[in-house]
Amino acid sequence: MSGTDTICAEVFGGDGSAGDVDGTRNGKDNTWRYFLPVPACVSLDLLFDLDVSTLVALPGDALQYTITGKNLATTAHTGTTVSYCYESGEVTLDGSTPAGTPTDSTAAGCPDPANQDALTWDLATLDPGEDFSITLDFTAVGGGAGNSTIGYAVFTSNELPAPGFQTRAFTVIESLGVPELAMTATPSHIATPSGTPVTYSLTIDNGGTGPLRPVFVDVTIPTPFSYAAGTTMAGVTGLAAIGDPTALGGALRFDVGSVADIPPGGTMTLTFDATVPAGTADGIYPATVETWLDDVGWGDTISDSISNVAEVVIGAARSETPTVDSPILAGSTEVCGTTTEADGTTIRVLVAGIEVATTTSTGGS
Repeated sequence: MSGTDTICAEVFGGDGSAGDVDGTRNGKDNTWRYFLPVPACVSLDLLFDLDVSTLVALPGDALQYTITGKNLATTAHTGTTVSYCYESGEVTLDGSTPAGTPTDSTAAGCPDPANQDALTWDLATLDPGEDFSITLDFTAVGGGAGNSTIGYAVFTSNELPAPGFQTRAFTVIESLGVPELAMTATPSHIATPSGTPVTYSLTIDNGGTGPLRPVFVDVTIPTPFSYAAGTTMAGVTGLAAIGDPTALGGALRFDVGSVADIPPGGTMTLTFDATVPAGTADGIYPATVETWLDDVGWGDTISDSISNVAEVVIGAARSETPTVDSPILAGSTEVCGTTTEADGTTIRVLVAGIEVATTTSTGGS
């Protein structure tokens, strides 16, 4: 933004080179890539955020918007106004508006005033360090472009060039599944493998508004681990045996089409065993998971994946996470903490990912 200290970036879901369930490369691996291209800008001398209580909703669901702001500059913002812009056909405002907040049907200063209504607050002068918070309650209606709604918060002052600074919040208003994956391995540490069994457990949580129908789960277990035949169990309300996986490149493909749909708020679990042969070299052995699920409301098959999960450590066990004494005050010349590593272990100190010092452990510190 000309005349202000502002950084902008764009965030997209889904890689355009990703493959579909049938192996074609068309990028349609999830719905978010098409629903959620969000330009996000940051004004470095002004905190101004708009948050919404949920990214997915059904008609009739509550949507709570929170506008927060703080003057981070060393000079005041004068003539300050904050507006919230919305389309009344997509959402309806609940109850009375906050005191002294008239509804502005002209929506002057909004991105699309011909189609938006607005609520406007006159904050007058916002001194350095002064902050504010505004909460608004709406009900989702739906019917917007792509069955979604976008709310806009706009900050203007005499110190900002027109049209001020804006941010937005996006919610899909329709049945949409949102998978959330996690996987563990038990035991996670094996001192000396000798055909030792490891049980893998995958959970798929549905954080969306519509059901997800299981199709396939592809798991890549580390070499030289081997799948233990007849050990696969899967289910939503309880576990039942399903068939052994087939080989798919270097992965194991589990056909989970017989498992019930995962309802909103529900969880599917898949477990199986693998064998760690004797002579496996010391090291850390992670797994990779990719899921294929039918999004019933969306009407397409979507995928999600997680990598470097369910680690099995062979040989030496991991130490506990070290702790650092805080706060670290400005001007400090040393950082103290504790560790479970043996005496003489090299410790690297990183701040914001940048190594700033090295030391060695002594007596647990």
